Amino acid sequence: MLLDFINQNLNNCTFILCLGLSLNEEGTKLISCVSDLKLIIMEVSNKQNWIVKQIIQKSLKGFRINFITNDIFIF
Repeated sequence: MLLDFINQNLNNCTFILCLGLSLNEEGTKLISCVSDLKLIIMEVSNKQNWIVKQIIQKSLKGFRINFITNDIFIF
C-alpha cells in the first residue's frame, strides 16, 4: 500500500516531533505518539485517504507504540 501524505492535512493539530508510529496488520489503522503528549489514531477510508478518528491527550511522554491486534495497541 502506498501512503500519500502529501495531500493529507491534520487540521488544528500542531506537533513538533513524531516519537512513535505503528500500522496495524491489516493496514487500516495508523497510530502515532507525538511530542506534545498526544496519541493520534487514523483510519484509512476508500483505500486512499487517512482520517483522524481520535486524538488522545496524555499526561506522560511515550516513545514506543505498537499494535497487539488490529484493534488493540500498547503504549
